[in-house]
Amino acid sequence: MKFTRSGNSSQVPANPHPISVRLSEIRITHFGQRGRSRFARELGVPVTSYIHYETDRPPPAELLVRAAQVTGTRLEWLLCGIGPRERNAEEDSQNPVRQICNELQKILEASPDLLPSAAELVQLLRSQQHSLTLMETWTSEGLPSSLIPIVGSTAAGVARYWHELAENDPTGENRLVKDDSHLEELLAAHGHRDLAGQGQAVSAASRESEPVALVQYSRPDELGILEFLDAAAMKLRYPDAVAWRIDGESMFPRYQDGDFVITSPCHPAVEMQPCVARQYGQIGVNCKLFQMRGDTVLLIPINEASRIQELPRSQLLWAWRVLASVRLNPAGRHG
Repeated sequence: MKFTRSGNSSQVPANPHPISVRLSEIRITHFGQRGRSRFARELGVPVTSYIHYETDRPPPAELLVRAAQVTGTRLEWLLCGIGPRERNAEEDSQNPVRQICNELQKILEASPDLLPSAAELVQLLRSQQHSLTLMETWTSEGLPSSLIPIVGSTAAGVARYWHELAENDPTGENRLVKDDSHLEELLAAHGHRDLAGQGQAVSAASRESEPVALVQYSRPDELGILEFLDAAAMKLRYPDAVAWRIDGESMFPRYQDGDFVITSPCHPAVEMQPCVARQYGQIGVNCKLFQMRGDTVLLIPINEASRIQELPRSQLLWAWRVLASVRLNPAGRHG
């Protein structure tokens, strides 16, 4: 945090938190330039603590609720700077959105400890709004160019194979196909679709730590995919990228069950780095560390409770390096 000094006054931050700035603004409006002591008394806190809330420390939830109540300020303005600053009873009575906000403010005034839950609700609604916007864009213009398809899950533990299912079905009445050609066809079709016409130069400064949203559609796209990660910078840098949902704990603690990893067929596995690998005849794929020993491939878990898998190089269909991983928070955004 940067500090400035003015005269003999104590150091204060050059850029206080936006909420602190708004708190200072309503204090000046209602109590004057020298009204910190009176405002602090109204809020029930020592003036020395209040000064910190205006300068170098974000105010606690209960103080913000009390400040909004004392000054007639809209809590959503104080928190986010959204909409008018002052309450207007006549406008509020005619606006259903404002009525909901007012009811929410009454609840928070009575129970300030619920403020974190209210903030989570706002984030959830924003995530849903984002997904609805993407759906509208898809309906009118096709899929948004920022979406990375989620094409499958990584199998927990060692690989399993289609022939094992056939061996357990001697009658053949419910025999499944002995290969998984659909996955290969899907990957090939996706690569052809998303590489066609892609000629943008991508800066090395592309933000791979960008916010990422999970998008779930009500109907599949032309390849039968329903789930996507919305990650514009990653998609721009790797146009043929695909995502896989982690299933199991073999790569814990680096990846947890339910995380996503992103790969590209243009980026093969790197020695002792995480990869997504697929073997001939395998059901699905595995996510492990990749190692070559002569003509033998080792797929190595991080979790010591899981087994290392060895296979001949000729048995490996492909192995793609993990380019990024995504862990979504409850609101649907990555942390």
